Amino acid sequence: MKARPPMKAVYNSQPFYGKNPFIDALPLPMDNRAVVKQLQQFPEYTPDDRLREACQRMELTQNVFHFLQPLPVHVDAYRLFSMAIRQSYIPRNPNVDISQLCNNGIPESYEAYRCLADSAPPQSFSITGISGAGKTTGVSAILNLFPSIIEHTFYDGKKFEATQLVWLKTDCTFASSLKGFCELIVRDIDKTLGSKYLTSFMNKLTNDNALSRVVNIFDELSLGVFVVDEIQHLCDAPKASVAKLLNFLVTLSNTSGAALVLIGTLKATNLLRANFRVARRTNTFSWNRMGNDSTFEFFLEVLWELQYTKNYAPLTKELTNILYEYSQGIVDVLLKLFTITQMNAIKDGVELITTAGIKKTYAYDLASLVSMIEVIKAGDEFKMAKFEDILDIEPYMRSINIQMPPVSKDPAIQNSDMKQQVVLRLSEINVPAITAAQLFKEAVNKYGAAQPLSVILKYCFEKVLRGNDNQPNDDSDENLLKDSIHSHPYEDLKKAGYIDNSAMPNNQDKM
Repeated sequence: MKARPPMKAVYNSQPFYGKNPFIDALPLPMDNRAVVKQLQQFPEYTPDDRLREACQRMELTQNVFHFLQPLPVHVDAYRLFSMAIRQSYIPRNPNVDISQLCNNGIPESYEAYRCLADSAPPQSFSITGISGAGKTTGVSAILNLFPSIIEHTFYDGKKFEATQLVWLKTDCTFASSLKGFCELIVRDIDKTLGSKYLTSFMNKLTNDNALSRVVNIFDELSLGVFVVDEIQHLCDAPKASVAKLLNFLVTLSNTSGAALVLIGTLKATNLLRANFRVARRTNTFSWNRMGNDSTFEFFLEVLWELQYTKNYAPLTKELTNILYEYSQGIVDVLLKLFTITQMNAIKDGVELITTAGIKKTYAYDLASLVSMIEVIKAGDEFKMAKFEDILDIEPYMRSINIQMPPVSKDPAIQNSDMKQQVVLRLSEINVPAITAAQLFKEAVNKYGAAQPLSVILKYCFEKVLRGNDNQPNDDSDENLLKDSIHSHPYEDLKKAGYIDNSAMPNNQDKM
């Protein structure tokens, strides 16, 4: 990665932010039409490309992956970044000396009051969405609408020398220590600037001084926004390490004044919610897949022009429907489906995009995605939850907690009632009763029987959704589990001891 060339500061007066060189050096806020125009990326293409040799056209199909059609989600995200960056610089205005504008600490002007009022933590947010929806590509394109590095020399007729790093983007690869993560941040700064901060940064570096050293660099470079992508990678790390790193990021943002943006798949949503400090500081922006509506049709119409087969296929309703069915509006899947179908058509000599060709590509070339797409298509939330990147678990948990029956206050009855409720609730999503009973036992051993039913039930559901490694070991239980797969839920409950046959008339089973 080559260092980015710095841009010499060109100031655009933005009076609604006061005289602030860090803000005035930024491009003026754009209207929606300008944002779309600036973000759109359409590879160079002419119809004559379809007349080239097959080997050349096979290569050209890869241009599809450089296609970017801005959608409303891109415009909304741009607004968030634009506001977060500008707001982060208000309390750091080098053109304002707060002490001279205050009398015994009391602001005597609107400008001073505003700087003091805006010294609160910077605007931060998180972006979460299904894997492949285009978050990383979209955010990278949005960030590139702002200069990365700005060199200041003079401002408002006065000498003002400063290097401004408007944004920094780092991918989160879990490190065993804060030192490792801080090293990654500084390496990315050096790659961006062509600087050598890392050499001095690593000298006698410890977990205790890592934060202050990164803050010093952020301060020196007047960083506007710090973006951490792929935050879901933390989900596989020990909880204590995750909490420590997330708290570090919030503290880093608060101390340096740079806005913080966390990006991840839906798998990261619960991670962020679990940390109250992060959840309180960052609003969540959802980057969802396209629905089967006019947005998808518009996106496909623009994409459809990038055809490299000899014969041009008009976009029909049938083709639109099948492409949505097999992509479910996930941009990455759609681009792969569209590209590989063309490659196959060129290779096989068909030289035309057809429904049969799309079906073949889906079944063979995208076989690893079929199970996920079919689950999304069916809308089966239980199965979707097993793909943690495609379902936000919390709303699902809330939906199954609605109208929870009260639990008895008697400890002996309470344990029995809770166990019965857990088994009943898990049976609704086809979890065998014997497995539910085992999960209930684990939850009680972990949290204690005095915990609310919601705590016990949530533990059991999370174990099911993420895979339960503690299956019963007794041979008879294993046989029961195997048999219960095809048995009626009534039989499962009876075998687990939750239905008392003696209480039934004539001691007969009722189905």
